[in-house]
Amino acid sequence: MRFGENALFRLATAPVIVRVARSVDYLGSVRTEVGVSRWLAWEGFPAARVVEGVEQPVVVDGHPETFWHLIREGDRKASYGELGGVLRGSARADAARCSRTLAAYPAFGRTDLRVERVTGIPEDDREFLRKRGRELRERLAGLRFASRKGPVHGDTHVQNLMVDTSGTVLLIDFENFSFDHPEWDLMVTATEHHSLGWQTREQYADFVTAYGRDLRDWEGFPCCAAFRSSI
Repeated sequence: MRFGENALFRLATAPVIVRVARSVDYLGSVRTEVGVSRWLAWEGFPAARVVEGVEQPVVVDGHPETFWHLIREGDRKASYGELGGVLRGSARADAARCSRTLAAYPAFGRTDLRVERVTGIPEDDREFLRKRGRELRERLAGLRFASRKGPVHGDTHVQNLMVDTSGTVLLIDFENFSFDHPEWDLMVTATEHHSLGWQTREQYADFVTAYGRDLRDWEGFPCCAAFRSSI
């Protein structure tokens, strides 16, 4: 079905999607995805569901694999207002239960690993990227968040929402799910709009209205915008 961060295959004999990760280096995040799906199911939150009764993840030829119920898509895409509503709902989930199993948001993700492993670039460019990473870490270390910690999806854009045939909006892709400040989720759409102009004013207004906050009003937004533009 798709080759990206993961390879996705649909089974021919059952409505099941198999997600195949790149290598065992991704095993930790794959385990997080399975645990988050089960936690969201316990919460009754509309989201992708792993297949129960199957021990997972499994590792085959060095690739962690997980099994998910197929989501049959409807005839429309999710809106930015719905994205804001989903984020607001996830932030209100049982934070105490979530905090026992989730780590802090991995702000730099696999950036350091990719910088070291990428081939075909001059060493001066590699060193520049290392230096930029150190600078961003110093700026983020002094950042003061305005909200209490809670569930954070970590990659919150409308492409990580699906609308099924019944019209239900479902959250997908949990590999960066964390227990941290909700600003990490809000900064994705805020930076896309304010710095890149990827959404119309109306779309961003719908997002802000549904969630109840515009991150640009926060004094930490310039730091977050610089961070998102560099990672």
